[in-house]
Amino acid sequence: MNYIPRHNPKGKVERWENVSGIFNVKNETPLIGMHLLLVDDVVTTGATLEACCEPLLKIPGVRVSIATIASA
Repeated sequence: MNYIPRHNPKGKVERWENVSGIFNVKNETPLIGMHLLLVDDVVTTGATLEACCEPLLKIPGVRVSIATIASA
């Protein structure tokens, strides 16, 4: 993951552009067929979670669930 500047007070489009393509998977093999749980303390627009899920869902058989404490 690369360094990204803070989101606030960006809108949904700016947040998505801010995190688009920053996550990658270095070794897909151990994740094939896994069910993964992503945890985020607060979901605002979902841009970070969406950007994180994007490369994970390209791995064969991967399913992703999301847990959060709050939404804004």
